Amino acid sequence: MPPIRLFTQPECEASETARAFLRARGVEFVELDVTASDAALDEMTVRYRSHATPTFVIGDAVVVGFDTEQLEGALSRAGRAPDEAR
Repeated sequence: MPPIRLFTQPECEASETARAFLRARGVEFVELDVTASDAALDEMTVRYRSHATPTFVIGDAVVVGFDTEQLEGALSRAGRAPDEAR
């Protein structure tokens, strides 16, 4: 399964919370700073049709913003349940 992609930007409190959320659950992810990479910004806005950070790509699911319930559901559906739940 492809790695989880997390689109972020500096000084975004929700992006910091998102990063901490994934790390606390032992979930591996690739972080893409949309302010540092035009390619990352294009991927987030064009491919995933998101205009906000954080944006998560988990399997086939795209979660825009930080919503614990949506994230837990997407992780579970993608077979990426948190370490403590295994």
